[in-house]
Amino acid sequence: MKSELLVPLAVVIANVAGVAVALLAPAFLPPVEYSTFALSWAVGQFLAMLCFEWLRFSALRFSAGPDAQLAMDRGAVIVATYRRLAVAVGLASLAAMLFARGNSLAATAPLALFYAVCQGTFDGRQALARAARDNIAFARDWAMRAVLCIGLVITVAWATRNGTATVVALSLSFPTALALSILVGQRRPRAISRSPLRWTELPRLVRYGGLAAVSGVIAYAMPTLIRWALVAEFGQEGAAGALLAADLAQKTLSVAGVAVNMVMIQHTFSAIDSKDSATIVQSNRKQIAWAVATVVSIGLLVWLLGADAASVLMKPAYREAFTAAIGSCALATGLICVRLFAIDPLFYGYEKSGFAVIGAAVSIGGCLVGLGLPRYVAMPGFTPLDAYWCSSAAGLLVSVTIALVVLRIQLPWSQFARLAMVVFIILLVAGVTPHFRGLAGLLTRATIFGLAFFGGSYLLDVVWLRTELLPGLFSRRGAGRSKR
Repeated sequence: MKSELLVPLAVVIANVAGVAVALLAPAFLPPVEYSTFALSWAVGQFLAMLCFEWLRFSALRFSAGPDAQLAMDRGAVIVATYRRLAVAVGLASLAAMLFARGNSLAATAPLALFYAVCQGTFDGRQALARAARDNIAFARDWAMRAVLCIGLVITVAWATRNGTATVVALSLSFPTALALSILVGQRRPRAISRSPLRWTELPRLVRYGGLAAVSGVIAYAMPTLIRWALVAEFGQEGAAGALLAADLAQKTLSVAGVAVNMVMIQHTFSAIDSKDSATIVQSNRKQIAWAVATVVSIGLLVWLLGADAASVLMKPAYREAFTAAIGSCALATGLICVRLFAIDPLFYGYEKSGFAVIGAAVSIGGCLVGLGLPRYVAMPGFTPLDAYWCSSAAGLLVSVTIALVVLRIQLPWSQFARLAMVVFIILLVAGVTPHFRGLAGLLTRATIFGLAFFGGSYLLDVVWLRTELLPGLFSRRGAGRSKR
């Protein structure tokens, strides 16, 4: 159980690294170069999702299970497919490099494909480790990648002032972390199937993983689409601040949601497999409550601290656009993350992944309509960011409705009410807390808000913090000491 706690800790460290890169890269890159870096990074993440996410879902669900031989056979097929996909995407990156010469916009393609193959293979190794409950290796590799990510990006951005070189450095942090993992310590030996590869399992993996991944792919497509729209409307230099806001919101909220799911989703799947109705209801409620509370708390902090962070950490060229965009970006990303990490995992657990696609399709369709409508209808003041959060809200509403009707889930309304009260407390605290100057002031406000949120959550027992989580944590710690 102690190693289980390493999983969210490792993902939080990765989250901090992503936020640090999003904040520090603009300090070394000119606005135009930062736009190249941010756009290539966003497209690369989208392509990694598009090419590899279906396989990652299949690895999490099927590379371990009660039937050891079947899980071993499926795991072998998953690993072989990863290798073939990595080679194909790598070759596509080389081909794109040859065709992209002389076109600055097309130059994004080879960079993004290179990033995609690096991240995709790393995520695949991590998914196999998580499915096998090899939590120590999982946490170690994420921690090493986080350190390498910050070190390589800062060094290359400072030395070159070039967005393209910085994307390459960011991409190389993934394979470098895996190489160091092999040198530092081997993962837990994985059982290897000696029988021929059962490619007959591939269609099942494709069906399950493909449907499960579509929602995530669309979720990443939306921020990428919004970035393209911002650059098209305001230009690379004018959109730099808004791109930074989108990066900060996406990196912070999405990885926080992933951290919750790394812990909760395996328990949710196990509860569904148990067929016990009481266990399933309680597990579903916890999945939803934890995901919503995490996304709301982090999103609220990003919004409340955005202006302070801009004044302390960012160049003047970024501040105005960033401050104007951070609220909309945090809201839109938060709505997407609630759908991705609170509702969609239930569809995956019941193997009804197709329903997750509907909410995602509504989001991307609404976004396209919102981006195109101002060209034909006068909509003063309506920006791409407004289309972003409106379409995200529509997709979430549709997904929740489907889950209520098809899966007959029970929403944790009492937890939502308690969380709303804590949010109200935080807003009151924010209203009376002075804006201290400098980095120390930013950290002071962040600490005050964090303590207020934890205190309110403890008193109101949000996500069963007072009655279950902390007592269970301390009892396990005490039991471990007594054994020693």
